[in-house]
Amino acid sequence: MDLSQIPTAALVAELQKRAGVNTVVVPPYEPYAVTTGQHTVTDTGPVVILQVWD
Repeated sequence: MDLSQIPTAALVAELQKRAGVNTVVVPPYEPYAVTTGQHTVTDTGPVVILQVWD
């Protein structure tokens, strides 16, 4: 199955419906940080962060 032609927004919307997926939505201009080990990414929204346990 080739998913390359499906818009990213549609892929994200589908993943958000699945079990094992947690969604964090950061509104525009709100700061956020994601840290794993010693690596940290900081920025401002808008952003949708998907935490996938599958």
